[in-house]
Amino acid sequence: MLTSVHGIYKGADGFTLIEMMLVILVVGISLTMVMPNLSKNHDQVLLEEGNRLAALLNYATDISTSTGHAIAWDQTAAGYRFLERDQELKVWKPLLDDVSLRERFLPESVKIEYVAEQGRQAHQYAKVIINPSGVKAPFVIDLHNENQHIKVSGNLIGQVTISKADY
Repeated sequence: MLTSVHGIYKGADGFTLIEMMLVILVVGISLTMVMPNLSKNHDQVLLEEGNRLAALLNYATDISTSTGHAIAWDQTAAGYRFLERDQELKVWKPLLDDVSLRERFLPESVKIEYVAEQGRQAHQYAKVIINPSGVKAPFVIDLHNENQHIKVSGNLIGQVTISKADY
């Protein structure tokens, strides 16, 4: 029973143990339903990496065409990077002027299976050369995880597409 002393109710303060346990139970059940949807699965990560690579290759093609300088995509042990040609030294060096084309590291679940250009045997650590003219050798970059393969392909006129690979 609540009694009033000078307009302040005195009596039951706080929550009962049963009320607190019920709230914790409801929150726990809600979190178990929401958590699987918040975390990305490996197939979603693979598709995102394939889309990112295709977008970056298209961007690199645009940059190469607008600047008149060749750009190369190069696979590294943990991901990939973009290179520019130093005409004086006749070597490829990391492209540092454009933060969008910085070195990228792939998530642990994503691997690069092979890189192939038309007329060349598929092998790891091959460069894909992006010429300013937009004409280049068609290529295929295969990204995979334990469940599926994604092909990032480029054609002669520099269009880059992504598709699921059938292996």
